[in-house]
Amino acid sequence: MIYKLNIHTDLQITSLEDLEKLQPFLEDSTLKINKSQIARELKKDRRTIDKYLKGYKKSKQRIRSSYLDAYYDIIKEPTSNQQIFYYKSTLWQYLTDNHGLTCPESSFRRYISKHPEFQV
Repeated sequence: MIYKLNIHTDLQITSLEDLEKLQPFLEDSTLKINKSQIARELKKDRRTIDKYLKGYKKSKQRIRSSYLDAYYDIIKEPTSNQQIFYYKSTLWQYLTDNHGLTCPESSFRRYISKHPEFQV
């Protein structure tokens, strides 16, 4: 069986993201990659280099839920048509007093701004 490979010979590794260029060499076992040497040049741990060589990609942003998600239904109720809160600070004070909301007002404002269904 004849394999034809399209492999670049001029590779420059300047960051962890560039390590995916070495993937064909690992799959074919045509070239022994010195992970310790790359780790010294990039000033990273060799296990990190190995992780990126195996195809790891760092996520762009953290995915986590807000602690205000537990209050979503409670926030949605006063913002309906029956009772309109014109100010976010008034709504925050109402939820703090009546529903035990324990978050800073600035975090509450950011949460309201991120959800278009709460906009009046």
